[in-house]
Amino acid sequence: AAHQGNSDIVLIPRPTECGSDPLTWSRWKKWYQLFLLALYACAFSFGENTLGAAWTTVSKDTGVSLVNMNGGSALNYLLLGLCNIWWISTANKVGRRPVFLFTTLICCMAGVWQGRVHGTAQWFLSNSLNGVGTSAYQAVIQLSVFDMFFAHERGMMLSFYLFGQQLGSILGLITGGIISDHLGWRYVIPQYS
Repeated sequence: AAHQGNSDIVLIPRPTECGSDPLTWSRWKKWYQLFLLALYACAFSFGENTLGAAWTTVSKDTGVSLVNMNGGSALNYLLLGLCNIWWISTANKVGRRPVFLFTTLICCMAGVWQGRVHGTAQWFLSNSLNGVGTSAYQAVIQLSVFDMFFAHERGMMLSFYLFGQQLGSILGLITGGIISDHLGWRYVIPQYS
């Protein structure tokens, strides 16, 4: 069994001799990658929460009722929960990096669209697109953490990802209101794009 240094900790999974195995990366490279994953989660969570402070203004400007705005948001979160299953299998098939890049592109397109929404149909469709894009940060990040760290390290490393996600939510709610008050609500969504 593979052990960590002189300790009694058994390394699970066992590292390979391959230089491209993330388990064998240097400590600084793993921490840097973990920082990028937390930043990705922070940005996506920020984007999910920036518009909340401006809903009544958005409703008046776009003609979308608050009930339909709530419905669009529900579609976003429904797809966020369902599509992550698809992104997991895609990430296992084509790799983590293409999924991260492609979902970032999807979220950028959805963000620009949401900043230009007029009407209920566009609100529903743009929120659906955003839900498909943001769903990757709910599952693929964990796969990446599991690739880089051993079983005894994963809990602590996942806490960094969760910190980034929660930080994005808090900053999104605070800054979304400020941006909406000073620049207008249409600048809130593309902010993270």
